[in-house]
Amino acid sequence: MNFTGLPIQWYALFDWQYPKQQLVDEPIHYRLGMENKCFSTGIFWKWLIYAFFQGIMVLFLGMYFPSNSPTPNGKDYFFWDGGHFVYFLCIFLVSGVLLKRMNNYNAFGVGLLFVSATSFFWVLYLECEFLKTSVVYAIWISFLSSPTAWLGSILVLTSLWTIDPMVSLTYEKLCDCCCRKRTNKTSPSSICFDGETEMTQKRPNQVSDYDSGDKLLDGNQKRSSYLDKQRYDDRDNTAGSVIMIGKAKLATSNQNVSGEDLGEIVPE
Repeated sequence: MNFTGLPIQWYALFDWQYPKQQLVDEPIHYRLGMENKCFSTGIFWKWLIYAFFQGIMVLFLGMYFPSNSPTPNGKDYFFWDGGHFVYFLCIFLVSGVLLKRMNNYNAFGVGLLFVSATSFFWVLYLECEFLKTSVVYAIWISFLSSPTAWLGSILVLTSLWTIDPMVSLTYEKLCDCCCRKRTNKTSPSSICFDGETEMTQKRPNQVSDYDSGDKLLDGNQKRSSYLDKQRYDDRDNTAGSVIMIGKAKLATSNQNVSGEDLGEIVPE
């Protein structure tokens, strides 16, 4: 809860991809959920397979390879030292994934992530130095003493920016060859973190397309209103012409009637 729980809660609740008003005004952002791009059976198994291979890497680099090596305090680097080193790598891997997936980098979010991750060291130090009844008492020096473990930690932590993009590129090339390329926003980092970047780059285009569609719709509505007005004006002009012609005919017929009546009254 202390090492990774609080940053995950902050990321889920307060790290918005877009401002609130934009999410209200542009419903196109909710299309990901309607198309199951955020979670599906395939994405679940990709994450699970990714975690399996990443766990093997952490276990071998953090515990298996450095085991049974001598330490300055006379003890061997083994179970408790390697186990806590693996725990440290897991905490920092989660923190690295959160740092990579953040949409908004601010002082509070990054600071909470940093404090939560690094608190592992001072909690372990206090337990190793002052809690004499603990099974990890006096292992602090041996925990820090393995060069192999620290070199492995560098490889593990930088894999998010080195191995993952290479695996992602390989996956995309294979999908291109099989003619079934897919890009999911929440796929594991080792598979589709580059795809996430691609979707992030497409977001402004999608929004601009949406805005362009609205502008086109407004233009069509204005054009339709203009054409309707023209039709009404033509109808009014036609009706006015018909009325004028009717009045002219009526006036002509009245003049003819008056002449005939006058001819009857005046004798020859």
